[in-house]
Formats: sequence, C-alpha cells, structure tokens
Amino acid sequence: MAASNGEARRLVTQGGVAVNDAKATNPSQSFTPDDFADGIIVKKGKKVIIKFVVE
Repeated sequence: MAASNGEARRLVTQGGVAVNDAKATNPSQSFTPDDFADGIIVKKGKKVIIKFVVE
C-alpha cells in the first residue's frame, strides 16, 4: 500500500489510514489471528481499500 516504511508511518501519523473504519494512530499497531476471523479492511486515503482475510 505504501512505497516505503517511512511513507507508511507518515500516512498513519497524519491520519491517512483507517482500519475497520477507525483511524489508525499507532504505526506499530499489531493484530492477532482472531482479528482476521471476519477480515480486516484497511483504507489508505479515500480510494485505496484492501480487505485482508485469513482462511
């Protein structure tokens, strides 16, 4: 979703990333396998939307 780790950190700290419709504010946020049960939707800005699912 981002060209580099630095760009990803900047997007998160500036409020450009949402996880399950909640603004992501911590660049080092982690997720457990239970979080992926229904999938996680990550939005970068308004146009880039990706759904992560573990089968």
